Amino acid sequence: MTYSSNSLKSKIFALFFATVVLSAYAGEGNFNYYGQRGIHKTQSAQTLGHGRIGLGLHLEGGGLSSLIKDHTFYKQANPNQYIENSNSYIIDDYFGGNIYPFLSLGLSNYFDFSFSMPVAYLEYLKMKYYNEEAKIYYYEDCGAIGWGDFFISTKLRIPFDENFPFDLAGLAGLGINTGRKGDVNAPNGYGPWFRDPMFVRIEGRTFDTLQYPYSNSNPFYKFGLAATFDVGRTKVNIPIMLHINGTYRGALGTDGNDFSTIPSFSTALEWTPFKFISGFFEYYRDFPLKLKNPFGDIVNLSTMSFGGAFHLGQSVDLQLGVQVFTGDKEEFIDTLKVVFGDRSKAAYKARLIPNYLIFGGLVGKIYTAEPEKPKEEKKEFRNPDTDEDGICDPWVAETGRQSEFSRVCKGIDLCPYEAGTRENKGCPLQEAEAPPQVPAPTIIFTAMPDVIQKGGSVTLTWQVNNATTVSIEGIGDVPTTGTRKMKPTENTVYKLTAVGEGGTQTATADVEIAAGPLPVILFTASSESVQVGHVVTLKWQVTNATKVSIEGIGDVQLKGSKQLKPTENTTYTLTAVGEGGTQTETISVEVTPVPIIEARVNLQGVTFGSGNATLTANAKKILDGVAEQLLANPKVKIEIQGHTDNVGNPKSNQDLSERRAKAVVGYLATKGVKMTRMKAVGYGQDVPISDNNTADGRELNRRIEMIRVDD
Repeated sequence: MTYSSNSLKSKIFALFFATVVLSAYAGEGNFNYYGQRGIHKTQSAQTLGHGRIGLGLHLEGGGLSSLIKDHTFYKQANPNQYIENSNSYIIDDYFGGNIYPFLSLGLSNYFDFSFSMPVAYLEYLKMKYYNEEAKIYYYEDCGAIGWGDFFISTKLRIPFDENFPFDLAGLAGLGINTGRKGDVNAPNGYGPWFRDPMFVRIEGRTFDTLQYPYSNSNPFYKFGLAATFDVGRTKVNIPIMLHINGTYRGALGTDGNDFSTIPSFSTALEWTPFKFISGFFEYYRDFPLKLKNPFGDIVNLSTMSFGGAFHLGQSVDLQLGVQVFTGDKEEFIDTLKVVFGDRSKAAYKARLIPNYLIFGGLVGKIYTAEPEKPKEEKKEFRNPDTDEDGICDPWVAETGRQSEFSRVCKGIDLCPYEAGTRENKGCPLQEAEAPPQVPAPTIIFTAMPDVIQKGGSVTLTWQVNNATTVSIEGIGDVPTTGTRKMKPTENTVYKLTAVGEGGTQTATADVEIAAGPLPVILFTASSESVQVGHVVTLKWQVTNATKVSIEGIGDVQLKGSKQLKPTENTTYTLTAVGEGGTQTETISVEVTPVPIIEARVNLQGVTFGSGNATLTANAKKILDGVAEQLLANPKVKIEIQGHTDNVGNPKSNQDLSERRAKAVVGYLATKGVKMTRMKAVGYGQDVPISDNNTADGRELNRRIEMIRVDD
């Protein structure tokens, strides 16, 4: 779409900056322009979080001098190649910008993805040419607005502990062609751009050779790793995060290999000194492997970005920043055209990364599931000075917490619900005509500890004011202040009575006799899994108990063992009873069925010394297992068959196979298998199971087989 207007430039400028400002009401910060957590082009290894949705816009833009080096038409060198009329155009002014809206979805604390696309690229050009006949410059305004490429980005974070300061995540992305593409040698070429090189769709070919390998007109892929170190999670506790990215992208399609694959590296520092303000710095560089300078080195395409973010409440964030090109500033793409409508206006040199650009973004977050709040321990709070007269309520002294509340109050308030003076012990002064009030006795009476074992002692402590006599039930009269050590034999309530001119007051202190210690049980089984008919040994040792029993066995001693032959899966429960209470412990034993012996078994691994009938150590280990199976199946009868290959004399092979079969039977007999259940037979080389013409076949033929003959 093209159009001309005298006010076109001002309209595009107004649209761009108005979008930056007004989008402050619709987004959330700490997101990059891919729509994920991060800074500008650098992704954080941290994810959005479970049940979180991000909506926002990122914008960028700049002017003519930042992008284009030589913006006149090359009329003298190529008078007819790029222009279709007699006038030579010059790009007199230019403004370019992009809008990147995105939608982000956090599916869990470890995975999220986002969709983003330059919905509109904004371009304004002011062209001029000199009319030689009229001796005057003529100007023409040109502009374009269009769609960009669709980009999907995903992130998978390694599930480290949330309090661990280091995060690591895998990154993957896919770019899908939805925007326009230009060809510098075709009529549909177009003018300058400010889009990120990852989204620029332009190619130039000469005799099937790609001229501009950094750009890409195909769909593309991107993958890599992101790491984040959060200093705020360490003991230093400084609100700084360091992000590091390493990525790799390339073109798809049948001609994708023609374009350069591009590794990239970036690092960003994010600092939040205040709750509502953040600052950031980023270094980013692409390494297009096919784009070389005259010295044969990969062109340096690096940028630095810096800026800040303003956190406008819990769910909205505004970012503003500047990107500066720090790479090879003399590397340009030649002979690019400005084409609007069906006319070539001018040719120019430009780089895909401008000298500088301004960018901004606004993001809003929505919680579909409320984030979990850390559980706080409940702390009991009790006001130490109810009437706020600077004198502590009596319970402060009763619980021994005077030093804890020393900055709040001092002394003992005899009137805790009425503000008074220290001289009047916390009570309000009476009016002159009122008769003086005689205070009632006050009592502080404690027993420490208040829970003891049998035979233990407790210390009673008391302090009484405004009393003439003080007595403790069971002890008698005592001084107004004192201590007394007691040895109660049962739960006891000590009662103190204070009598004075102001009346009589009482206080109590409870002492509980704790029960004896709980029984302690050690209960084990020799094996948690046995075959039917095998023995399992239970062992136990119990302390602090007067009676011990095992379900299915009955009463037992405090320490002992018992051999049992369970026929099915069984749980044994030991119960111990003592003065401190009852304790139980269980052990489960799994009973497995007797292993089945197959009709014919090739005893692989049962081998002998070369040319003899001496069992190897490994063969004996295998036969130990065979013996265990036979002992578990006492009714099974077997025949041990020996076989050889065809190497050597047939008679010698026959004799060797018989001796080896007898060696196996003899060894099984030493393990408890009755000879009446076994028979040894040698077949020599007569029953091969493979080709004796190969080494592998002969090895298979040298074997020992076990055959069931009980059926």
